[in-house]
Amino acid sequence: MNLFELSEEDFLRRLEDDMAITGDLGELFPRMVAYNVPYFVLSQYWPEERTNLLKDPLFPAFCVAEAGWKGRLENLKGSLDLSSGRLTCEKTYVMQCDVMYVLVWAGEDLALCRVPRNASQTWTSRQEDTVRFVSKTGSVRDHFIVSVEQTLKREEYVTLRKRNYVRAGMTIPRREMTGLAILAFGYLRFLKEDVSDLVGLRSELLQARATGELGAGAVHAASQIFHQLLRVLPGDAHPFWGRAGSLFFQR
Repeated sequence: MNLFELSEEDFLRRLEDDMAITGDLGELFPRMVAYNVPYFVLSQYWPEERTNLLKDPLFPAFCVAEAGWKGRLENLKGSLDLSSGRLTCEKTYVMQCDVMYVLVWAGEDLALCRVPRNASQTWTSRQEDTVRFVSKTGSVRDHFIVSVEQTLKREEYVTLRKRNYVRAGMTIPRREMTGLAILAFGYLRFLKEDVSDLVGLRSELLQARATGELGAGAVHAASQIFHQLLRVLPGDAHPFWGRAGSLFFQR
């Protein structure tokens, strides 16, 4: 079965168990991001494309961030000309992938565009160890700045109102936080740490993800689990753990 077809709870349990066995952040972090973000976004706004992607081995990335955007859609410069299908953008945090799902402006609406990687694009590594993931089998998922200028067919994008996207845009960070906390729980198990005091918090997260109710309680539970990992993090652990702590779990 395709892992990305699993339910929220089943996927996270599988993710945790795999981390507890292997400790392989390089393999499991990209998997978590793909499930939490592009597959989620497609389920909300382009379900037919999600179904197609599940049949295809292509690894996806959801691409929004641009230089100077500061987390605000109003600051995005990328655009799709609906009359010509011309897409122009430069996305600044793109995980190495086979197909990008790019969010840009299309007039007064937004466009979610399917953009397979190709030779016409410019991919420049960010050269940051914190976002370069090497699995224990040697596969690499780096992060890139990607410039795109190409013409899309009508079936390669969908348009959506900004107000309709805002709901998902607010949910994505909480999906990332809760997913990272489950990875952290699995890594604590890998390190043979006592997690008995955290089991209730883990159950709270799994329930929140199963119901889609990612409120303040889920965020607090995720933070408690992640900070427990930071207290015992080995010196040779991937630097991403510390970066995630500063980005998502500030006290």
